[in-house]
Amino acid sequence: MKDETKVKRSLNANTVPKALFEAARHIIIAALGFLASRVTLLSSLTPLGLILSGAVPQMFSLSSGIGAFLGYLFFPNTDTPFRYIAALFSVICIRLLTKQFKNISTHAAFNGFVVLLSTTVCNLVYCMSDSSNVLLLLAEGVLSGGITYFVARALQIDFSQGVGLTGEELASLIITVDIILLSIMPISIFSLSIGRIITVALILAAARFGFVSGGAIAGVAVGFAVALSLNTSELVTVYAIGGLVAGLFSSAGRIFGVLGFVVPAIISLGIFGFDGSTITLIIEMALGVSAFLLLPKNICVLIASLFLPPVKLESLDGMRKSLVMRLNLASGALSQVSDTIEEVSRRLKKINTPDPSIIFDRCEKEACNGCSFRIDCWETNRSETLRALGKLSSGIRAREDNLIEYSPEFYDKCLRSSEMENVLKRNYNEYLSKLRAEERIEQVRGVVSDQFDGISDMLLDLSEEFENARSYDLDTAGVVVSALRDINLLTIDCGCSVDMLGRLTIDARIKSISDQKVNRRQILEQLENTLEKRFEPPKLRYIEDTVYLTVKERANFQV
Repeated sequence: MKDETKVKRSLNANTVPKALFEAARHIIIAALGFLASRVTLLSSLTPLGLILSGAVPQMFSLSSGIGAFLGYLFFPNTDTPFRYIAALFSVICIRLLTKQFKNISTHAAFNGFVVLLSTTVCNLVYCMSDSSNVLLLLAEGVLSGGITYFVARALQIDFSQGVGLTGEELASLIITVDIILLSIMPISIFSLSIGRIITVALILAAARFGFVSGGAIAGVAVGFAVALSLNTSELVTVYAIGGLVAGLFSSAGRIFGVLGFVVPAIISLGIFGFDGSTITLIIEMALGVSAFLLLPKNICVLIASLFLPPVKLESLDGMRKSLVMRLNLASGALSQVSDTIEEVSRRLKKINTPDPSIIFDRCEKEACNGCSFRIDCWETNRSETLRALGKLSSGIRAREDNLIEYSPEFYDKCLRSSEMENVLKRNYNEYLSKLRAEERIEQVRGVVSDQFDGISDMLLDLSEEFENARSYDLDTAGVVVSALRDINLLTIDCGCSVDMLGRLTIDARIKSISDQKVNRRQILEQLENTLEKRFEPPKLRYIEDTVYLTVKERANFQV
């Protein structure tokens, strides 16, 4: 009985803090709905309270709706708050009625359609009494539905699945940040807007880590938000051009990125004309640049992680089998190429190898042509003539100038000994040159054949290594990505394979964010503490702004 009482007390103790936490969350959402209903766009539109109620998860839609309702009812920033109240009730009722259809009601596109439909219908009813702003009110419905979709999509992002966002997620997040900036844009200190200062720092950060695309997207999106708040289009041009140029020069460092933003922005402001508000914008720009330059490293890594492509950890078993077969096929093909080169070389050697008998045939045709003793030398005593020429060839091979001593009887008998000597030297040297050329060609063929054999063996070894890899551990790969992110290393790709002996091998690509080198000891300690395994020292290879990391688990033996 006492044990049951203790259990009940412990359950009550755990339930009370949880209830207080949930109540605090609902109160905060209601406060955000109240503040959103106070934000004015284009001097007369206040749809953000309605948008927030349509974008938040269903469990908070009622809380956000209550806050927005109180803002529209008691502190309206528009002459026609009741059309927003009617659209707000419509959105909340539709979301509550469709709550049981989770596959549809939780989709961001459905939330955007509900807000679009509710806002458009209520605005059309209002237009029956006042048709002066029909196009503006219809555009408000489209704008509200679109913003709702992006905000709902941003709230559904799961940041625990590793670094990197898709293009849609990144755009949704930037638009959501724009909405937040809109809500704080009216807050100012000494006529300096806090929202515009943060805007400059945000554009510079997006350009620094998202390069051209990140700077351009952030510049256009944030500039559009500022334009909606101030009802002016000049800042869209200033921020868009500044963000684009800052992205172009961001790879050279922070300072070049800042100059790439500041110079075009000041030129654009000069084109529109300098006045008191322009000086204020320049001061805000300077404060935003200072805030960007003073961003701590952890914040920079967090922002950079948003612009990296998502880490893909899909199953690789089927790919492994396919890769093994392709490697085996490539290895066999290269081996066949090597054998073919050897066979072709062997046959060409038979065909192209110079025949020494051709030397004496040419001597007979060139030196003895028209000689009266030709029949005696080349027909009656041919063998003696060939023997004498062979002795002379030995002297030529020994590079002797005087060949008479090698065959004196030949010089006594031959009437054209000097011509025969010159023709023999020329043809024999040509024969030696062909031999040397054939040897060089044979060496090149041997080198090429050996290279193909080496590549074939390398591919075969790689194929066996993939074949012996027992499995790919996706869960461990996710843990490795999170562990490296904790030490400010952003992983682009990561794979963890387990061999037949159960040893883990980690291969990863790391994006270099700062100028400092990657610390091997820090990586080793982080992975050993996280995975509770002993690893060999990490191997790092630097290629441009990417670091290739390979870590292998230590073998389980001791001296």
